[in-house]
Amino acid sequence: MAKAVKTIFVAMAAIALAVMLFTAGTFALFTDTVTVKNHLQAGTLQATLTRTSITGNTIDTDGYLVDYQGAANVDFSKETNENVFDLNATNYIVPGMYRTANMTLSNQSTVAFAYWIEIVLVDPTEAQDIALSEQLEVTVTTANAEVGVNERPIENAGTNKIELGNEKSPIGIVTTGSSQAFTVTITFKDYGTAEDNANNNAKAANISFDMIVHAVQVTTGA
Repeated sequence: MAKAVKTIFVAMAAIALAVMLFTAGTFALFTDTVTVKNHLQAGTLQATLTRTSITGNTIDTDGYLVDYQGAANVDFSKETNENVFDLNATNYIVPGMYRTANMTLSNQSTVAFAYWIEIVLVDPTEAQDIALSEQLEVTVTTANAEVGVNERPIENAGTNKIELGNEKSPIGIVTTGSSQAFTVTITFKDYGTAEDNANNNAKAANISFDMIVHAVQVTTGA
């Protein structure tokens, strides 16, 4: 008898479960899912800077100033120990010496950018180092005009930084896929007079400087 009751109970439970499943199924609506994937790609601002050629003068083995021509097509787009003006510890600079680097700034970006240049003297602390920096002139010239001349930056401006253009008054604008050429010339200008002993104060000086090309996006054309 107990077995019969158990069988009936199991059967009733199965029927109840079936009813529950059926009832639940009665209220299930058709569903579907549609996914729309949105892909946003940020633009880029990428400038490449190349020294296409360099000319000027240098000291020969007899101590005379002679014409100089350095390596062409040197890439300065990434941090490098290469010197824009081909000057190093064994290339002395003296009054009357100059170097002109012909540069090309190319726009590999998806946006147009404006650019300007800074020449930053690196910690000129010794008196003769400061004296040398005061004798140097830096000039930037584009295809259209001379756009920046700096004379005796520390003495006149009270700063170790030469600014040639700025964000509000840039040197030029380079559009996507194009390039712009400019030259940077550094000259030992021989400022001062024999009386103020300016050049002699710069003897054996040793200075370092960085050339920084700034690029910032522009959103409207000229």
